[in-house]
Amino acid sequence: MQFPLPGDSPQIKLINELFGAVKEKNIDVLKQSFHKDFRRVVYPLSLGLPAQNKDECVKFAAGIMSFATAFEVGDTTCDSNLFTPS
Repeated sequence: MQFPLPGDSPQIKLINELFGAVKEKNIDVLKQSFHKDFRRVVYPLSLGLPAQNKDECVKFAAGIMSFATAFEVGDTTCDSNLFTPS
């Protein structure tokens, strides 16, 4: 997948905006992209993690972004002899 995604639909614009915010580590743009009633629910619920509202999720994302040096999309090939013909 290559970013930015081509297209001008509202959904594509939002995805490109979110990807740009993460890539630039711009918390303000990320926060603006979330709806005011945003909720993040982690499944399976048996993990016992509480749902997060917009502010809690942005704070969590900021913590992850603070230690990351770069967000890139890569393509790595891996040759394996696990499924060799018999």
